[in-house]
Amino acid sequence: FKKGHILGAQQIKTEALNKGEFNTLEKYKNTPIIVVCAMGMTAKRTAAQMLKSGFEQVTVLKGGMNAWQGANLPINK
Repeated sequence: FKKGHILGAQQIKTEALNKGEFNTLEKYKNTPIIVVCAMGMTAKRTAAQMLKSGFEQVTVLKGGMNAWQGANLPINK
């Protein structure tokens, strides 16, 4: 996340992910959420956990940050 992230992105700490705790995102339960990781693999598990936790509109960024940066899209450092 510190090396670069999509503008407006929020980081969820690994400890919270492992426990399935998404308290910091509760206010976004009914809004579209795009889950991003380096290549899109870890994000799939996280998205599934979020859907189980009641988040309604969760998708995964195909190809992750690698694809985003490969397309020269803007990042924040």
